[in-house]
Amino acid sequence: MNRVSKFTLSVAIVACIAGTAAPLFAATRGSASTVGDLLVGIASLKNLPAADANVAAAALRSGGYDLPRLHPTKPLTEGDVAAVASAVGLRVASSSPTRSFTASQVDQFLMAMRPALQGGAAPIGARQTSGGSDDDDDDDDQGKKKPRSKSPKNPDRESTPLK
Repeated sequence: MNRVSKFTLSVAIVACIAGTAAPLFAATRGSASTVGDLLVGIASLKNLPAADANVAAAALRSGGYDLPRLHPTKPLTEGDVAAVASAVGLRVASSSPTRSFTASQVDQFLMAMRPALQGGAAPIGARQTSGGSDDDDDDDDQGKKKPRSKSPKNPDRESTPLK
């Protein structure tokens, strides 16, 4: 064989291998995930035992989390993610609870929720702050007027509450 045909054959073999391997990697990244995958990820972030889905679920339950009764091999949906997240103290909702949740979405979810999961999630409805005092900060009132103890026109006179 001459050089050109050897080179062409080598390129063709590499292209075939790459063409076969690329869909396998894409399928792995976008493949459906299971409830167990999410439980293992959450338990790992909380530094709880997470050797497999059953161990992770048991560790989370013994840690005081009231997990929904979902089979670990069940394909994960957005609704399942919301239910499990709510059980561990995160406020999460889904507009499409029956839509499947892929392995890459689980990774993204765990990455986004890592600070809350590792630091102990704040109670539902609690406001997250960046620290520091909020005594004289007025930007969190969401447009609501603060009650005044004195009348604005006559500071010596007490104001009466509106009915």
